[in-house]
Amino acid sequence: MNRTLAQLRQDLRSFGVLARQADISLFYYAGHGTAVENINYLIPVDQSLARLNSALLRQDGLSLRFVESEMRGPGSKVSVLVIDACRNAMTRSTPGQGLVQSTAAKGILQIFSTMPGARALDTLPGSTHSPFATAFVRNLAHPSLGLKAIAEQTQRDVDAMTGGTQIPWIASGLVGDVRLQAESVAPVVSPAAATGLAQGQTRGQAEPPPPGFWQMQLSQREQEIRITSDMLDANTLPLLQARARSGDIIAQTTLGMAYSDTHPYLRTNRQLAARYLQAAANRHFPIAETLLAELLYDGRGGVRRDLHKAGNLLSSAAASGYSRAQLDLISLQGLSGHIDPKALQQGLQSLGPAVQGYQSASPH
Repeated sequence: MNRTLAQLRQDLRSFGVLARQADISLFYYAGHGTAVENINYLIPVDQSLARLNSALLRQDGLSLRFVESEMRGPGSKVSVLVIDACRNAMTRSTPGQGLVQSTAAKGILQIFSTMPGARALDTLPGSTHSPFATAFVRNLAHPSLGLKAIAEQTQRDVDAMTGGTQIPWIASGLVGDVRLQAESVAPVVSPAAATGLAQGQTRGQAEPPPPGFWQMQLSQREQEIRITSDMLDANTLPLLQARARSGDIIAQTTLGMAYSDTHPYLRTNRQLAARYLQAAANRHFPIAETLLAELLYDGRGGVRRDLHKAGNLLSSAAASGYSRAQLDLISLQGLSGHIDPKALQQGLQSLGPAVQGYQSASPH
């Protein structure tokens, strides 16, 4: 349901009356979210993202703290907050940079669909549900899993379904695990089988993705990373660095992109850029593999030129259907006069479906 701020507040107050007396209560939200001064806010349908500002959020926003306060009471034992929200940076004019890391109080389990500051996919081909919703509902219906086990299995499933580009975030204040008895769980209809983002693999009865889908997904993700990179400043840099240290490949790639070239806030540091990109490339993230290969090809700024390693990275990224890598690989092979016919065919085919999302940055 799409709810306005007033409706959502009333819903929560009504729900809270029951939740405060329940052994287990669960709140599930799917939509947009952002943060101001380290407070996470949910954005109802009647709040315009374009007009949103810090003052309005503090005055009229729906914070997760409010949600928790409505759910907790003397009789409540376990409260579960499930937030399937876009947590990526929006624009400089909007407050905050997506939802931030949250700490769960005792008795509360928080499950976010993606890591702090990262993007959550809305759907995958063949499904009307997000990859997070698909995995969470499936695991919730499993009678042998406790709440923390459900969260952790959902985290693994989404990581696999999206090829490591979306990793759910868990904050637990539970002491031990809480198991749901099979007879107390209401029947759940599982969403349509999702498809995997990595390698274009399909699952269940889902239809195969349309031609060029994977190229477009990666090209679109590259654009989003570039936007976030360009927006980095004194406030957002520490948050992104923390995410990168925690293993977030999107944050690692964003920092690698930011440090590799001229930036309005950061000083170019190609050696540092290479380290960030290598961390993400170690997990075979095609965009990071390609950016690192381009640094290795250029061989500037303290990064030693290594055409052999660059070729291996581009081959790996090209195999994932990333058009930028496919075209870079053709350029690199052209230097030696040994162009792989298959690589040439893939590169030319990628120009059609992915040209709109492709930003040319082949070795020069």
